[in-house]
Amino acid sequence: MTMDRSTRVDRALPGLFDQLAEARTPDYLEAAIERASSRPQRPAWTFAGRWLPMDLVTTRVPSTRAPMRALGVLLLIAILLAAALAVYVGTHQTHVPAPFGLAANGAVAYVTPSGEVALADPATGESEVLVSDPRQARAPSFSLDGTRVAYQRLDPDGTKVMVVDLARRTPIQVAAVASPTDLLQWSPDGSKLAWISGTQAWIANTDGSGAQALDVGMPVEHEIEWRPPDGKELVLRGERDGKAGLFLVALDGSEPRPISPLTTGEFDYLWLSWAPDGSRLAYSNAEPKEVHLVDVDRGVDTMIHGDTGIGLMFPRWSPDGSRLAVMTWLSEQPDKVQVGVLPVDDPSPHITLTGPTFGSGIQHDWAPDGRSILATEWGTSQPWLLDPAGGPGRRPDWSASFPDWVEWQRLAP
Repeated sequence: MTMDRSTRVDRALPGLFDQLAEARTPDYLEAAIERASSRPQRPAWTFAGRWLPMDLVTTRVPSTRAPMRALGVLLLIAILLAAALAVYVGTHQTHVPAPFGLAANGAVAYVTPSGEVALADPATGESEVLVSDPRQARAPSFSLDGTRVAYQRLDPDGTKVMVVDLARRTPIQVAAVASPTDLLQWSPDGSKLAWISGTQAWIANTDGSGAQALDVGMPVEHEIEWRPPDGKELVLRGERDGKAGLFLVALDGSEPRPISPLTTGEFDYLWLSWAPDGSRLAYSNAEPKEVHLVDVDRGVDTMIHGDTGIGLMFPRWSPDGSRLAVMTWLSEQPDKVQVGVLPVDDPSPHITLTGPTFGSGIQHDWAPDGRSILATEWGTSQPWLLDPAGGPGRRPDWSASFPDWVEWQRLAP
């Protein structure tokens, strides 16, 4: 089968298996503005004060001194009104989750067989189309506050990077690139997207106000991620003198700082996953099927030695920062793989296997609440919901295309 090598998975798959809250605007405000703006302004001539003498339209109010008791009552009423307004606003505003850590589970974003961007509730199986377009969409990605989805639209003249707000559902274009990119990565504050196209890293403003390539002084490929929790740095997989390594860069691309040795391995330093606090970075090497943790500031690289399987790959950090989900090759069935879960801080951890075995690679990621894992086998459209504590897993009542990764919406707890 011929693979399109334009995405992270499609580029890595053939060789790999050959070798291997601030308060937001209250809900009622937008409706009130819309209602007010739909009514014509009252003509000036309808105001009596423009035509009648002022002494006829103005009521003369005698000046009297208010008793102290009345002033106290008025003050009490004002305090009660202010308290009531605060309660009303507090119960009618839209809450969003923090960009990292545990959150409530929302919908899953995916691409339908007909190329539409859709949302599904993994618990109920109910689904709806978010973006219906005659052109093919791919690789939808939720903002970390769960309010928007970025995706790629494949046009005859190139790929458009699009963003759609879940409330307004009117997509806007934020960039145009020559070919499909790796997965679009949201900044923690939701103001920017980062991705790799060809051998260049790009950053775009999510309001559509501009995009630019980063000049990091070397080719980059496969990997780019915002560093938690503030997103002031990016980690990327760069190449110097024909060797690959991981580098931290500022948002203007200046002063790349190496955080790993350089290697000639074509599939080393892949599938990056940050700890929620940004202190450590997990990555995998294709051969000999290793998962590593890098303490970024201390420069310490530790390989994980599990007690099951003959190799580990593709780490994904749990939302609470305590566990990793990995793909593991099975010692008794070396041609089969399975999702496993392990504690991060155990030097020789027990790996809990979960879900079915698969005949090829698995895309997988945690639910925002950390209680389940969404997984799908490469080249299929059948997702699985897995229990991190083990068990057979279950197949939800919807199918999906995940060309590069699975995406789960974060909601406020």
